[in-house]
Amino acid sequence: DRGKMRHLVLLGAFVTLVAVATAVSTQGSLPEHLDLTGLSVEMQEIDPASVPAGPWDEQYKNVVGNLTEMARSSSSVENSAQNAIVVIDQVINIGAKIWAIVEKNQATLKAETTSASAVPEGIKSWKDLGGWKDPVTRAYMITYKNLYGMKVVEFTYKLIYLYGGRYQNKGLFLTGVTVVPAQISVLWGFNFDCKVSIPTTVNTGTPENPVAGMQVQLQWHVGNVLNKKESTENWWVKGDGASRPM
Repeated sequence: DRGKMRHLVLLGAFVTLVAVATAVSTQGSLPEHLDLTGLSVEMQEIDPASVPAGPWDEQYKNVVGNLTEMARSSSSVENSAQNAIVVIDQVINIGAKIWAIVEKNQATLKAETTSASAVPEGIKSWKDLGGWKDPVTRAYMITYKNLYGMKVVEFTYKLIYLYGGRYQNKGLFLTGVTVVPAQISVLWGFNFDCKVSIPTTVNTGTPENPVAGMQVQLQWHVGNVLNKKESTENWWVKGDGASRPM
């Protein structure tokens, strides 16, 4: 149960802290692999097809499969919104605003079931728009190394979104915007957490032909019982299918 799990987590942290304190007292310094001094980070985009299958690959397949089904099932739908006052040039997010995708080195269920949508004000569901295109996937890798050249964290994730949705044959909108973990490797003694947030959703087009723009922010921290480092990465995703780091 939760109480037992919490007890085990606290016990593990206590044991690690004792081990670190013992090492410091006997060696006069931290064990090499726990030293955060000079910790460096490298971020790079990689080919999504090059990411090997991992424990969360099924999660990614489910997300892409669901989005593809959404796109194709709504391809002939236009203006199915009933009794709604729609302000087409006011683009809002009707999905999630912030959610965790990695907690204590493990992917969360929210990574598969949570996403954001940039649609006209007054729209209640992506189903009220038509013309959705097949989902776009972009993959990125984050690697942390310490001064000794040891990999502390290697985290690969995929940015996914559905684009091209139209209302009354106007505009280009977004749905299913999310980030899914692909690979996580964390050195013993370290902890990695990561969350997604949507700080900004706007119209980057004209009042007559709006184009949704959405800021997707990834925030994470890596550390141990003694210290931690936090970092942030941002992307700009648009209803015409384009995306880029900010």
